[in-house]
Amino acid sequence: MPIRKKTYIMFDKYRKRNKERISMEKRISGHTGLLALIGSPVGHSGSPAMYNYSFEKLGLDYAYVAFDIKEDKVKDAIAAMKTFNMRGCNVTMPDKVEAAKYMDELSPAAQIIGAVNTIVNDNGKLTGHITDGEGFVHNLRDHGIEIKGKKITVAGGGGAATAIQVQCALDGAREISIFNIKDAFFERTLQTAEKIRKAVPECVVNVYDIADTAKMTEEIQSSDIFANATIVGMKPMDDQSVVKDLSAFRPGLVVADAVYNPEETKLLREAKEAGCTCIGGKGMLLWQGVAAFKLYTGQDMPVEDVKKLLSDNLGLWTKEELKESYEKDLRHRYDKAFSNGEQEMVKSLYAEDEPLANTAVQILNRIARISWGSGGHSAGDVPLFVLGVGAENFNGKLDNTDIPRQIEALMKR
Repeated sequence: MPIRKKTYIMFDKYRKRNKERISMEKRISGHTGLLALIGSPVGHSGSPAMYNYSFEKLGLDYAYVAFDIKEDKVKDAIAAMKTFNMRGCNVTMPDKVEAAKYMDELSPAAQIIGAVNTIVNDNGKLTGHITDGEGFVHNLRDHGIEIKGKKITVAGGGGAATAIQVQCALDGAREISIFNIKDAFFERTLQTAEKIRKAVPECVVNVYDIADTAKMTEEIQSSDIFANATIVGMKPMDDQSVVKDLSAFRPGLVVADAVYNPEETKLLREAKEAGCTCIGGKGMLLWQGVAAFKLYTGQDMPVEDVKKLLSDNLGLWTKEELKESYEKDLRHRYDKAFSNGEQEMVKSLYAEDEPLANTAVQILNRIARISWGSGGHSAGDVPLFVLGVGAENFNGKLDNTDIPRQIEALMKR
């Protein structure tokens, strides 16, 4: 009998929790505002969960969906956004640069970078923003660090690095030293530096070859903040650090890493041992979304609740040990793509993916024990046939997330 009572209590708790959750068909009305993510692929994104949860939590009448939009369809997507009077869009790769072309106005950072990741629609006027850099600066602020009047050295010249450099200049950095690989993209880094100088003349900006270890050490030693915005530190390069000379570190120096998995990179570990103040990349990931949410709604996202949601449902705040065979696969793909220059895109039915990313997704699917029938979404309703005890619980139109909840409830009974 005690077992039966315990089982009943567990089920009652679940039923109560499920009752508190407002179903999508009850939450959406004829007045509900629409927001979306556009890019390709987007099926893996945690943005719909994060935004819809926040809207429900704050009682905001919005709904957020994801659309798989390739570059050649961005113009049509932006036009549709105006037609449907959508409140806004988040933009992910590969659409960020293309989307910027169709904005009525660009934020100062987006204007310098020439790309957007957030679009706000104010009665037909579209304003493009780039919140990646804001996420970095807010993450510093969240740890009690202000960028104004400081010198920062940044390693990297890609999208995240550029956003960080631009936002730091706009927020009052005194001096920015940029280190990047002298490859085909080095010229773009020089152009970004020139744009920053024109937009913020009082900020001193210099660009150096990242292979010049002595110069990097010198610049870090004279900096208040050092930021790594390269992929060095994440798997399969988690045994490496972009800083080779540890004499660059000292107590009082702030060391921030854009890499968020692993949570503590080799860079942060060595910097911490030298007495530096260390800040991981997880906060940057979160705060760029928080900045976009504020632009759309004028309200603050319920950050702590969202952290728990992402951890419980998407694993973004959890660690997963990789098998040796998985690491070997990632290392092999990395060496082929970046060392040997064999960068052949992997094609699926719906998308074209970068090989290293494709390999990582396959490994994550294996860890999660997930198998996909295709590489994208049809966005259509799917017939569901259920036989046996509890089949009556699956009648009518269900959200796909309701199905495992119903199964869980039946198993507990």
